[in-house]
Order: sequence, then C-alpha cells, then structure tokens
Amino acid sequence: SAHCLTLRSHDDAASIGARLRRGVSVVIVGGGFIGLEIAAAARGHGCPVTVVEAQPRLLMRGVPEEIAGVIHAEHARRGVTIRTATGIVSIADDGDIARIGLSDGSTLTPGLVVIGIGAVPNVALAEKAGLALDNGIAVDAHLVSSDPAISAIGDCASFPVALYGGRRVRLESWRNTQDHAAVAAANAKTVVVLETGGPVLMPWIGKTPAVLEAWYPGTEGGEAIARVLFGEVDAQGRLPATFPASLDQLPHPVLADNNGNPKAPFDMAYDEGAAVGYKWFDKKGLKPLFPFGHGLSYTQFAYSGLKVANAKGQVTVSFDVRNVGVRAGSATPQVYIGPDGDFAGWEAPKRLSGFAKVALQPGAVRHVSLAIDPRLLATYNSGWVIKGGKYAVSLGASSRDIKDTVPLILGARKLPATYRGR
Repeated sequence: SAHCLTLRSHDDAASIGARLRRGVSVVIVGGGFIGLEIAAAARGHGCPVTVVEAQPRLLMRGVPEEIAGVIHAEHARRGVTIRTATGIVSIADDGDIARIGLSDGSTLTPGLVVIGIGAVPNVALAEKAGLALDNGIAVDAHLVSSDPAISAIGDCASFPVALYGGRRVRLESWRNTQDHAAVAAANAKTVVVLETGGPVLMPWIGKTPAVLEAWYPGTEGGEAIARVLFGEVDAQGRLPATFPASLDQLPHPVLADNNGNPKAPFDMAYDEGAAVGYKWFDKKGLKPLFPFGHGLSYTQFAYSGLKVANAKGQVTVSFDVRNVGVRAGSATPQVYIGPDGDFAGWEAPKRLSGFAKVALQPGAVRHVSLAIDPRLLATYNSGWVIKGGKYAVSLGASSRDIKDTVPLILGARKLPATYRGR
C-alpha cells in the first residue's frame, strides 16, 4: 500500500524528511512552511516533488502575499513542481503508489502523499482509499534500531548524544553506543552524521564506513548535509578540535569528587597549562581517533615545494598545492613550527603557525605563501622572547598528517609588547 502522512508540526517534517527513500515520488498537499521543509528534504534525497494547493497561491488565507511569494520562490529554486488553484477530487491506492485525481482532470502517481493539517477532506479521501495512514516512514526514530526492516523503510535514524554528565566526563551516551551499532549491523553502508558541540567518542567507528561532523548547522543544515552526502559539493571542513580515542587520553577524564556531592563547588587545577587540544596529544605521544585539522575530501591533493625564508625577522613559509583528483575540491594546508629536538620552554613540540583554504579544479595548482606571526615562535616571560637555535617547519593536511619538513634557524630576540609582536 502507498503511504499517506499528515503534517502537524515541524517535528513531523523532520521525521518524514529523514525517512524518505532516495527517488521516491512525493506529492505534498498544502503544508505551508512545514511542507517546504518536507520538499527540501525530499529534493535532498533526489525525490521528485509536486506541491498541490487548492488556493490560487501557497499557504492559507490571511498570510501576506510577500510571504507566499517567498515560499513559492523557494520551492521553484529546489526544482519543485507547483500546482496551485488545483483541488484533489479523488485518491486511490494502487499497490506501491497512490493515484490522485486533480480538479483539472490530470492524475498524479506518487509513492508518498503528505497532507497538511488544514486539508481534512483530503485526509478523509486517503483513509477511504485505504492508504497506510501515518505508517512505515514516520515511525519513531528510536524504535528503528530494533527493527530488522530498517533497510526497507528508510535511510536515516537519529539518536541523542550526551556530551558530559556528573563528575566523570562523558562523550557518549548508552543509546549512542547501542543504537549506532544496531543501525550499522542492519546496513553496512551506514553514514553517521554528528550534530554535536564538541568531540564525541565513537566506539562504533569500526562498523561504519563514514562519519560526517556537522556541528550545529542551523535551519538550512539538512539541505547542506544532503548536498555533501550526495556529492553535490565537496566536504570542505576541517576539525577545529582533536577527537580522542578514549576518555583516558584527556587531561581530566575524571573531575573532582568533592566527597560525593555533585552540586558543591570545587577547585580545578588545569596543570596542563597551554598544552591543550592537539598540543596535549603531541606532548604525551597519544594517538587520537581523529587529529586536529583532519578532514576528508571527494578529491585528493598533493603538496610540494616547501620553502621557508627569514628576512629581517619575518618568517615566511611557501609551498604548492595541487588537486590530483578528478573533481573540484578545497584543501586546507597547515603549517606547524616547533624547536628541532628539545622543546624545553615550549608547551608542546609544535604549534599551528598558519593555514589557508585553497579551492582547486582538477589538475590545478596554487602557490601559497604564509607570513608567520613572530609571537608563534616565542615564549612569554615578562615579554615575548624567541630563543635562538634550530627549528622545524612542517607542512601537513592535519596536525598528524605531515607531508614535509624543512629546517629554520632563528636568532635570539625579544619582541616588542605590541599586538603583532613587531
């Protein structure tokens, strides 16, 4: 039987949008702004979408004309077919599709019918036709992990992630671990999309081939995520934080107990100083799950020609970046500098000293030159001081994916106490 779903809230839109199978034909009857969300999600899944509205314009009566115009323009931009001033006169169940008769004599044959809350007569027609009302696709996401038919009814399931809790730092919840494992077991091609405010543990990482970190993407996040997942645009982001492989790798995996009183204030000694993030992992020789600056692309890049110059106290690093893949993409080359050998006086073996975002067509090459802030070569002790000696300048795709390293000799000097250290 074809599916018929009724819209009541934005939550319904999220649930329906997440469940659409790629390529399923969708007819949306009214729905206003919520219908627009469904249309955006459906188009993101490669689904043909038609919006049917009995009124001569989209949305209900009383809505300003300019608002209706915005909705119409958004639908058109996404490639949605709009049928206004067209009523539904009949709905019939025809196996895996529904047959919708319109007042102009034409017929639509979608696999999914979505009916707005105000279209009560149309819901009655769907019920009379025997369509599977509110069934199958709009199931609660948390029930899917225990349902062996998950691969048959949808491509996406969502689960909560707890970032912290109590006195022990938590980077995942029980449900996060168990449900991801269940979904991955049901579909070997599972892609996990994370919407988190920081790093999380991924004990299921060995059971899924890909992870997309979306952070907090905002109201257009669904469409942006879909464009990346389906390859419409390159994945251009790079991690601004280190993802640990386990809690034990963190400087403070357990916070102060404070005699078992979770609400009492307590003192916290951050004795790691400035050795935070990737610097902590470098200093302790720890291998993270995903390093700072990491990020994959749908293409590949090659780095070459690393050179460093020191003219009148200004260090400049230059190199070439080439797109050696078959499609356009963006690289984010990163420069790290640190003492060559003993890093006494420094908080860690190396520091991020510069980076660039380079968009390249296939086969294209770009020469990049980065001027290094002198303070990034110094330590602070009643003023910025550069210690004379030999340093290592490294070029990488992340803090751990180092492509090349060249030496740099610096003379000792004290920097003026100005913003630029000059």
